[in-house]
Amino acid sequence: MSRLPLVRAGDRFGALTVIGESSNTERHRKWKCRCDCGELTEVYQHHLLRGEVRSCGCRRESKYQQEQYYELAERYGITWIGKELPTNTHSPTLWRCEHGHQFLRSYNSLLSARNICPECYRLSRVKQEEDYHNLAYSRGFRWLGDKVPPNTLTPTLWGCGAGHKWQARYNAIQRGTGCPECYRLSRRKG
Repeated sequence: MSRLPLVRAGDRFGALTVIGESSNTERHRKWKCRCDCGELTEVYQHHLLRGEVRSCGCRRESKYQQEQYYELAERYGITWIGKELPTNTHSPTLWRCEHGHQFLRSYNSLLSARNICPECYRLSRVKQEEDYHNLAYSRGFRWLGDKVPPNTLTPTLWGCGAGHKWQARYNAIQRGTGCPECYRLSRRKG
């Protein structure tokens, strides 16, 4: 009793549409397929079912089609402005964000990125004077810096209600660190 095929004519696997059965060996079933590009090819059934073959070869995984770059750009609200298709998905190409910043990133790095545009990300990390005052107020401190640091990792001057002053980074205050002198005094009493 022969087993029913797991693949049937009309089934689609990536860019391939199964047309019919091809030559079969004793152990392996082969299928005739038409690729979206129009080419005919023969593919082993197990390659189709495992997703190992998804085109006649015109869409090698290393070289995506332009449509896929445009789709990825649309998903992230950016524009692909590369002059030509990269040789593979790990090669950088040119993109532009909605704010007009241009940057180089590979297709794959965009898929796994938490932040898309490096310049927008950098700008989002720059704080204004108001941010420093608001953070200090929320923690019961005062921000005593004379100018806003270039980034949140640069130490600046803070003050507590007891009149102590110390240098700390914005990020450290945001994470919950406080006045080191008040901390020392509380440890002595405890």
